[in-house]
Amino acid sequence: MSEVFTVWHGQRLSGSTLSFYVTAINVQELGTGSRDFVEGLCEDLGLLSMSVEGWTIGTPFAVDFLSSEPTSEWRDTWLLTWVLELVTSGTPELPTSPVDTYAADTSWDGCEATPTAFEVVAVGTGPEPDIGHFDEVSTARCTLGHLHIRVHVRNDNVDAAAEAAGRVKALCETHGWITGWRDGQDA
Repeated sequence: MSEVFTVWHGQRLSGSTLSFYVTAINVQELGTGSRDFVEGLCEDLGLLSMSVEGWTIGTPFAVDFLSSEPTSEWRDTWLLTWVLELVTSGTPELPTSPVDTYAADTSWDGCEATPTAFEVVAVGTGPEPDIGHFDEVSTARCTLGHLHIRVHVRNDNVDAAAEAAGRVKALCETHGWITGWRDGQDA
């Protein structure tokens, strides 16, 4: 059996509220998140010392931070990703590296999602690139050495958004930012 999702970029939003990026590795996607999915994911993350009191799953966007080989087709490079927020009964240690999970979400209806945005994720300490001339960029934030630049899909033109995200990614790389995950780095 192969992994279904890679879970990464864990953050503590408040004392007992956690946030993770959940990236689809195979065909399976996310719905609202079944209890079995959330419990299986927590087990794979090693979060056994707490119980989950609630969760939300955001709208899908695409990232290429975990992709190993860029291709000309955006769907092969930019992977669908969701933000999963967990309200928990404790404050467990969060993993610092991506974790593969075999948990499958039975609440997914089988319909293929289209990303609402493309997010360039970069790690480093270089100067922040000037992205003011990109009309497509809607948000940019830098926290703890992680730069997140969100390029929204406009007028249902996913291909144009993917192309713009590729230009933003290249700009980040020219400023010394790492735009792909490598073993040993925090994600």
